[in-house]
Amino acid sequence: MTNPESLIEDLRKQLENVDGSGFFTTQPKVVRQAINRLMHQLSRGGKSEKQLRDYLIKRETEPEAIETAIETVRGYGLIDDLALAQSIVRVKSEVQRLSKSRIRGILNTKGIPQDVTAEALSTLDSSLEVEAAQQLARARAKRLVGVEKQAALRRLVGFLQRRGYSASLSFSAAREALDSAVKLASNDEFNL
Repeated sequence: MTNPESLIEDLRKQLENVDGSGFFTTQPKVVRQAINRLMHQLSRGGKSEKQLRDYLIKRETEPEAIETAIETVRGYGLIDDLALAQSIVRVKSEVQRLSKSRIRGILNTKGIPQDVTAEALSTLDSSLEVEAAQQLARARAKRLVGVEKQAALRRLVGFLQRRGYSASLSFSAAREALDSAVKLASNDEFNL
């Protein structure tokens, strides 16, 4: 038979290793707090390792706790810069139709490493970028039919360049789109 006092003492020691959520842990409190902060940030959306590290530094977390927390959360599979970069590339290219250079800039501001950025951007096809610029230009040119030709060209080129397309691609796509929009508008007037 075991001694009740020793049993109580063993339970007290075990309770010291249980955090507030009821999970058994041997990690120090500062590490648990850092992990909780990381989990909170990740629940708000995808973040790169650099963004998470900077967040913990800003919160004045101890450097050892930062490293341990990041390694722990990475072990859960929640920190993956490549998967984040691929997701951003897919959304920004397919939905928002941004250029490769603009997407590269977005990934850089998020702190994605250059090699990961290059790997994620390697999936983009340059012919698809040209096609996307032309589609954007055609859609926008329809709104500019009544505007003077040089002003419409300037506006359309500016629109495409803000999306990150090169000057040469912007000019060629804008000219082509404006020409086809004018032809469509004149055909519509003729058919009335």
